[in-house]
Amino acid sequence: MSTESTSSAASTEPVSSESSGRPLGDETEMRSATETRRPPGSLSPARPSLSGRSRTVLGRGVALLVAVSLVVVAAGLGAAVVAGLVLAELVPMDASAVVYAAVVTRLAFFGVAFAYVVRRLDGVDLRLPTRAERRWTLGGLLAALVLVFGALTVGRFTGVDTATTLLRPFVVADPFILLLLGVASVFVVAPAEELLFRGAVQGRLGRSFGPTTRIVLASALFAAVHALGFGFDPATAAFGLAVVFAVGVVLGTVYEGTENLAVPVLVHGLYQAALFAVAVLVVV
Repeated sequence: MSTESTSSAASTEPVSSESSGRPLGDETEMRSATETRRPPGSLSPARPSLSGRSRTVLGRGVALLVAVSLVVVAAGLGAAVVAGLVLAELVPMDASAVVYAAVVTRLAFFGVAFAYVVRRLDGVDLRLPTRAERRWTLGGLLAALVLVFGALTVGRFTGVDTATTLLRPFVVADPFILLLLGVASVFVVAPAEELLFRGAVQGRLGRSFGPTTRIVLASALFAAVHALGFGFDPATAAFGLAVVFAVGVVLGTVYEGTENLAVPVLVHGLYQAALFAVAVLVVV
């Protein structure tokens, strides 16, 4: 065979994957990957897809917006129902009104959180605590109590009036209210708040944020709904909110560690029961 025919054959022979060092079709795939695709049936120019970083930022923004919206809707619904009951004169305007308000608002929390958890998060884990989870319960309870009583001690030495809350006039008028509030806190407030802030809020934030960030954000929202309970003195309010935020971090950590909503509910309920028991002993 002549040199001319050999070169001609070589020029017409397809390039194999072995000779090129790249599989056939790679160039086409690379070209199509860089092209901007147009949506099927659309005559408008296609938009480039979001980068991974943009999707992450957008997802976090949406998650935070949903979390805040859940709290705002729940708190707003609770306040609206309480206002309606007061206007309809279905709530006695005495010290017991505090108990009614606490129960009604937390039932609103529970309703909003339950609807969201079932429809959007496919439920939450709620089961009897295992032996390991009981240790989490005890540890969380001790941590919360140490935080609170440590904060009260610090407040006493720094001159912050930690006893001033909006409940104080009602408690002074009728100390029995403390007992009713304690029972309501264990059986209504704790389950409702944990379903909202740990189950719904922290659960939704968990889709876009890491454990530390979602615990901090959920705890900040948890503290925010208690803001009005500390009166209008800036020092007292700031001190009280810091304590509630710290307790929220404990509850959020317990939930992250067990992934069982029953554990933070137990910690929250026992913590509230201990606080009200001490308050009853002090007042009586």
